[in-house]
Order: sequence, then structure tokens, then C-alpha cells
Amino acid sequence: MLERLPEKVFEFAQLGLLGAFGGLANYVHVTMYQEQKFSWVRMIVNIFLAFYVGNLIGSMMPESTYKDGLIMAAGFCCHPILKLIEVQSKKRLDQLLDKWINRVVGSLPDKDGPEG
Repeated sequence: MLERLPEKVFEFAQLGLLGAFGGLANYVHVTMYQEQKFSWVRMIVNIFLAFYVGNLIGSMMPESTYKDGLIMAAGFCCHPILKLIEVQSKKRLDQLLDKWINRVVGSLPDKDGPEG
């Protein structure tokens, strides 16, 4: 495993930097388009989130001619991607918990129904 460590670190950095580049482009675009005041903190947070999304998306993608560009696009769109993951994760977790509660406790009566 240690013999592959430099390769994995390089891949992590490469995917993250591609995403971060897209995130930086997004920050510049939004700042210029909406005529917002430049903020170093917001820019660094945006780059950090895009670095994360670049690694997240890049690690799930198969090798392709377009992979680098798609990772930069994912970094550019990191906020909608994170929002989608958040909403879908909550939805799936609710479904999973409902199934588990129904299996363990049993079906609960609907409090808005005629019995409640």
C-alpha cells in the first residue's frame, strides 16, 4: 500500500486542483457578474469546496478524454452539486430510517389520518 502512496497523493492533488481551478473561475465569474465586493475568505472557501468536489467527482469517473474538463466544470458548479448531494442524502436517509423504524417498531398510524 505504501508503494502506491505517491501515486494516490498525486492523483488527489491533480483532481483537487482541477476542481479548485473551476471553483476559482466560478468565484471570479460570480464576483464580476453580480458586482460583489471581492473577499479573500469567500474565495478560499469556494476553492476549498471546489477542491473537495473535484476529488469527489473525479474519483467516481472512469478515465476519459474529457475527464479533466468535466472535473473543472464540477468545480465551477460545486455549490449546486453539493446542494444536490445534501438534498438527496437527506431524502435517502429519511427513507432508510422509515424502513428501519417500521421494521423495528412497526407501522405507526398516520397522525393526520382519521385514526389520529
